[in-house]
Amino acid sequence: MLLGRRPRIYRTLIATAAGAAACVLIAGCSLIVATSSSHPRIVTDLDNGKSLTLARGEKLEVALAASSGTGYLWAIKANNPAVLQPRGLPGLELPDAVAQKTIGTQTFEFVGASPGTAKLELQYILPYESDTAPARSFEITVTVRQ
Repeated sequence: MLLGRRPRIYRTLIATAAGAAACVLIAGCSLIVATSSSHPRIVTDLDNGKSLTLARGEKLEVALAASSGTGYLWAIKANNPAVLQPRGLPGLELPDAVAQKTIGTQTFEFVGASPGTAKLELQYILPYESDTAPARSFEITVTVRQ
């Protein structure tokens, strides 16, 4: 009698394990697709002083004009990283024909980490001169919703 029940128990365990593995695989694949297909919201110099709303997990790219060869760089002055989390290091994109003092774009990437509001302020500074006032500043208010 015990021998007759074993195959049924084993079949149930195998079916349960296979179902759980399929769920993990499907969930993992859908997560990869959702993450890789999402495009960031892009803000530029023209959005200075504005407010915007992001969904939790939504990406934000801040792209600001920057001149090469001047020593000036954009730097984060104020932010609430618990709400708006920075992602990686800032990037600098320059035109193909790079000349001295060429105008390019410095980019910062963020993700809406948790619900709340963050005031994001960036300053265009000479990083090696702490007593010099910033040449420009950029500020937006970001609200992250659930």
